[in-house]
Amino acid sequence: CTELRDALNSESPKSTPYAEAVLLAGGTRGGKLHRKNKAFSLEDLLAESGPRCGIQVIEMPGSVLIEAVRDSRTRGKAYTHFIHHDDQVLVDNKHKVTHVFGNPVDPGRIYRVGYSAKRYLSRNGPKGLADYFQRNLDKIPPEDAELPGDQLLLGYWAEKVWTMILEQNSELDKVFESL
Repeated sequence: CTELRDALNSESPKSTPYAEAVLLAGGTRGGKLHRKNKAFSLEDLLAESGPRCGIQVIEMPGSVLIEAVRDSRTRGKAYTHFIHHDDQVLVDNKHKVTHVFGNPVDPGRIYRVGYSAKRYLSRNGPKGLADYFQRNLDKIPPEDAELPGDQLLLGYWAEKVWTMILEQNSELDKVFESL
């Protein structure tokens, strides 16, 4: 979720992020422990995200975000819409969201949230989400607003790798120039 949030925000100024949070409902499998010292492969990514991990940035009030996370957490991890979140969404031990994008959550504020594509309309999803979007049809993004999450991540990671290579190359150039 954190990497998806960062990928969504990679082209936007830090003062006005495209997505202030990423919440994924059940789409993350999490069935395997990935070790830090072992490379995370494309095969691993596809196994975790499924055949198509679509994401849409939707606007929702803090109160809906708080209720959706709380409801998904109190139904247990086996619940198919259990909400996973990025590292700047903080949830207390009573399953209440306390922070979004590193700041205290405001129930009355509208947040831009990357969410599993079209899952916010699911009637058996977290309480409050489907009701909110049924009452606010104008808040539903158009079909073409769905972003392929796996491709978004691959592009973001490729950019990070090339940046590291170029930075390393710059350091090597300095070493060779000094010889």
